[in-house]
Amino acid sequence: MLRSWLHLFFASLLVLSTHSYAANPVHDGLLDLRGVSLDQPIKASGEWEFYWNELLTPDTVAAAASRKILIKSPGMWSQDTAQHPVKGYGTYRLQVRLDKPQPLTIHFAPALWSSSRIFVDGKQVASFGVVGTSAEKSRGGVGRKIVHVTPATAEFDVIVQVANFEIFLNGIVSPPTFGSLDAINEMRTRTLALDLFVMGTLFIMGLYHICLYVLRTDDRSTVWFGLHCLCVTVYMGSSTEGIFSTFLPSLGFNWTLRIFNMAWIAAVGSFVWFATYVFQGRFSRKVSWIATTFVAAYILLILSTSARVFVDLVNAFHIVTLMLVLYCLKVIVQSCRQRVEGAWIFLAGIMIITFTTVHDVLAVRQIITSPTLTGFGLVGFIFFQSTMIAMRFSKAFSRVKTSEHKIRGLSEELKREHQNVLALNNNLERLVDEKTRDIRTMMEHIPLGVFMITADRRIHKDHSRRLSHIFPQQDPETSEAIDFLFARSTLGSDERNQASACIQGTLGDDALNFETNAHLLPLELKQEFPNGTKYFDLTWNVIENAEAVVDKILVTIRDVTDLRRLQERSRDQQEELEFIGEILRVPSPRFLRFLRSCRDFIQENENLIHSQAIEKRNLEALKLLFVNMHTVKGSARSLYLKKMSQVFHEVEQYYAHLQKHEHAEWDVVKMARDLSDAKKIVDLYEKIAKEKLGRSADQNGFVDFHMDQIKAIYRKVQTAAHSEKMPAEFLPMLGDIRALFHVKIFKDADSVFQEIFGCLPVLAKDLHKEIPATQLETHDILLTQQAEELFRNIFVHLLRNTMDHGIETAAERQTAGKNPKGTISIVMKKSGDRVHLAYFDDGRGLHLNRIQKIGLTRSLLSEAAAQDRQSVANLIFDSGLSTANHVSDISGRGVGMDAVKRFVESAGGKIQIVLQTNTESDEAFSAFQFHIELPFDLFDKADEDTLPTLKAVL
Repeated sequence: MLRSWLHLFFASLLVLSTHSYAANPVHDGLLDLRGVSLDQPIKASGEWEFYWNELLTPDTVAAAASRKILIKSPGMWSQDTAQHPVKGYGTYRLQVRLDKPQPLTIHFAPALWSSSRIFVDGKQVASFGVVGTSAEKSRGGVGRKIVHVTPATAEFDVIVQVANFEIFLNGIVSPPTFGSLDAINEMRTRTLALDLFVMGTLFIMGLYHICLYVLRTDDRSTVWFGLHCLCVTVYMGSSTEGIFSTFLPSLGFNWTLRIFNMAWIAAVGSFVWFATYVFQGRFSRKVSWIATTFVAAYILLILSTSARVFVDLVNAFHIVTLMLVLYCLKVIVQSCRQRVEGAWIFLAGIMIITFTTVHDVLAVRQIITSPTLTGFGLVGFIFFQSTMIAMRFSKAFSRVKTSEHKIRGLSEELKREHQNVLALNNNLERLVDEKTRDIRTMMEHIPLGVFMITADRRIHKDHSRRLSHIFPQQDPETSEAIDFLFARSTLGSDERNQASACIQGTLGDDALNFETNAHLLPLELKQEFPNGTKYFDLTWNVIENAEAVVDKILVTIRDVTDLRRLQERSRDQQEELEFIGEILRVPSPRFLRFLRSCRDFIQENENLIHSQAIEKRNLEALKLLFVNMHTVKGSARSLYLKKMSQVFHEVEQYYAHLQKHEHAEWDVVKMARDLSDAKKIVDLYEKIAKEKLGRSADQNGFVDFHMDQIKAIYRKVQTAAHSEKMPAEFLPMLGDIRALFHVKIFKDADSVFQEIFGCLPVLAKDLHKEIPATQLETHDILLTQQAEELFRNIFVHLLRNTMDHGIETAAERQTAGKNPKGTISIVMKKSGDRVHLAYFDDGRGLHLNRIQKIGLTRSLLSEAAAQDRQSVANLIFDSGLSTANHVSDISGRGVGMDAVKRFVESAGGKIQIVLQTNTESDEAFSAFQFHIELPFDLFDKADEDTLPTLKAVL
């Protein structure tokens, strides 16, 4: 059935799109009407004479006959074989021959979108717009005219001047029609009647569907379809064969063209939204909004510009229309496959409207010569859509009928339920009494403080008995809720005021206000009582009345004092276990030495902050404070004592802040308080080590002597052992005494360095680098306790800077062809009364260019000194210099080398940097070594007599 309707409709469209006139009766510019009956209209289509860029009149056309060319009408001169420009002007000429002079009626609509002047038999009979030779002199015209003439002779001319400077349509796109007065009137009447019928049909259907939407607003497809019908109605009325030119001749060229374009563009937009609502969930809303955006933009363009501007731009909307049609077809075909209700009927309608739309686009562009058919296509589309809507309404009525039966069944069920409700109501009062008794019993025995705050900010009389046990010295029913809760609490005045404001603002207001401000109410409370401190957890909830307004606030209080104490005790034990774990990782002697070193540095800082140097804002004293704390922080971090290094870091930060901000106030009280915190953390570690692990410097079984005493006795024994007067039988005993004292005074350099290197794994992990290999050559040199402490202080900085700045990451080293781990080397030698130590690594070296730039920027180098590589390298010992890209917890403050230099020089030594020959491809970096020279008084050389005993003891 559907296929038969489609065949019938398409056949009708083909009949309407064909001409009922004789095919091309004009040949070589001549329309020969001799022997032809004028009772049938004759359209003057065929080959007209054409004169390009000339505006000829009946008096001048004969003289220009040699310049004529032949051009087809209907058609555009830009499509002719001569390919004239779209915009320009010219003259058309048609010679007409009759059997004899007789009355003749001519229907002119020759140049709807171009300005024109028409001459018949030497007289001007019509004019549309203003014909000119340029855009400034010409103005587009629109209209049609029926002319009644009686030529003086049997042969006369029809001359049409045409000028087009507005749009792409040019020339005579609709040739005049010749015939008798009755024939022309009948043709015109038939055309108007058909147009009015189609437009009236579309208009009525548009209003009908809009009224459907008003009555049933949940289906928006009807309103969009109604708007689509109205838009096409306006489109047909303003088209080349429309009725606007007949009934509204004064509308004018520009507004006729604007209405025509706006109507079909709006029709596209309304159709897209119609399809969107018909196929909800399948048709993308995003596509609909994009189409709407294009429609709105083009309509604004049309309203704000002239035809010469908007016509060419509006033609681009044909591409948008084509894309939308293809998308609609895709959605509809998918819906048909999914058996969506009405999809096949919609597809039939869309095929009709697609055919007529493509036909009209081709007709407007004069690619084919036939009248526009969009109106007829929409009539067919409406027919199928009406069928689809009727089917939907029919099914809707069926569903309503089914629903009616269900409703009747439900009505019977409701009657039965009504009887049940009546029975329940009879027992409701009894149930309420039972529930009330249950709630009161619960409030009597629940182990929580539960109460409600009323609108007057007092406590409701119905509260739990436990509340009086929680607050024994207060009467809940006579106290304001705020005072009852917070009178003995440790809340500050601001917190209490915020909570009070939240409670007052919530009562009598919407629950949303409570949700917005609930964060102002305390969830934990600490109360001071004569028998001690108690802790409570609080929960807050609102109770709304029938109008959804907060009527009361429900508060629940739980005593968590015992739980808090257990939690605090657990935290203390957990922290103590963490401390014990950290201490156990460090050997006892090393840990005790570290504590002594910390106390020495802290004591030195205490002496400094109470000295006149700090009162006078001495920067050197401030630097020494920073260096000392930076050193102990580095040592604590290398031993992985996290809490201690954190406290030291906070103390160090204040010194760094004062160095960075020259005008900042030096708060001596804060300095003292910070050092007190540092001492407390050292005392805590020492206390845990002593009480929990038995580590103490004053352990039983040992006799303590002052180191100076041991040194003096050792030197005397050493002198006596080498004296020639000493009897031979005493020499072994003296050797044992020397070895015993030797262990107390000296330590093997190898063992000390191995302990110092223990920080390398931690540094490598933090910096995401490989643990480097170490190479030691100590040549049996021994260290005094002073030398050991000195080495620990200087190498904590050297190793940290090597790992951070010197040795590269494994990936960088492999790229440079190096071993990914890296190597750190130390060589010690005795030379006379001095010990020489060389320290170096195989990293990237010094970035001399960066150091030079920093030195010049900070005025640390003169221009002359900046040219000397050694002077630039020596700048690393300057306080505050740093080449790190960022300040890290490892290094980067520029104080490491300054601290090393201070330590070495305070021990009577000196340090220098020695640049090596550059073998790297990157000339910006230079390899180097640190050479350290120290007095031999800090060391000793193991001889053959003491070395075996020393090794046995070690």
